[in-house]
Amino acid sequence: MRSDLLRRTAGTLLTPAFCLILSALAWSASGGTARAGESVFACEAGERVTAQPRRLSQLAAAVQAGRPVTILAIGSSSTEGAGASASARSYPAQLEQILQRRWPKAEVTVVNAGIGGETAPRTVERLAERLAVERYDLVIWQVGTNDAIRGEGEAAFRDLIDRGIHIVRQAGSDIVILDPQFFPTIRNLDGYERFVKAIWETAEAGGVPVFSRYRLMKAWSARGEDALLSTLAGDKFHMNDRGYACIARTLSVDIADMVRMGAAVAAGR
Repeated sequence: MRSDLLRRTAGTLLTPAFCLILSALAWSASGGTARAGESVFACEAGERVTAQPRRLSQLAAAVQAGRPVTILAIGSSSTEGAGASASARSYPAQLEQILQRRWPKAEVTVVNAGIGGETAPRTVERLAERLAVERYDLVIWQVGTNDAIRGEGEAAFRDLIDRGIHIVRQAGSDIVILDPQFFPTIRNLDGYERFVKAIWETAEAGGVPVFSRYRLMKAWSARGEDALLSTLAGDKFHMNDRGYACIARTLSVDIADMVRMGAAVAAGR
């Protein structure tokens, strides 16, 4: 009887109407407003998006102290903002605005270091170059889409993820990995998902949280193809303004949760 009740409850929680209510409440709480003619989209997946959530101690310390917060968003076109109507509609730009509203006592800067078409080897090089000369409280590393599409070696890819994590940790920054997007024209789904799995497994071994765009966008797709397409640009691959807004809003909630985890640990010392 209990299992039946849980199934019925889960089904209720995942209804589109319920998700739409949650989205509207979250959007209102974040201080966001829809532009004229823009409908509210239910961003939530109905399940936890971030795998292996961990406390973000460095970021939590900065927020608690009210000092400037600097976040590096690095990766390829999804970070750069391909498909957005303007650079201000990329996910890093929108994330900066949301987090600034969440933490009004801290000056929040999200640096957009996305380069379209880049694969993991070059991004890892850029991570090392940047972190050798600049300090960040948090690094959000978007990785894997181009590597999976091009069919790069999985073993070498895992090594690169591990190396990137090590570079960020050695620099004293917190890290969140942003995994590949889901899109309707993936040619080799099994191969693509092996790269997604490689990220999750490597990050789990390193104790690093993964914000799963893949899980989130598959949840949108499960509502119907039109739901997913409403978040994508005309190429049906890159995200549009709505898609980037959803990533920024959902990611901001999970980052804030992990900051609270870090603050709670610090308070208990």
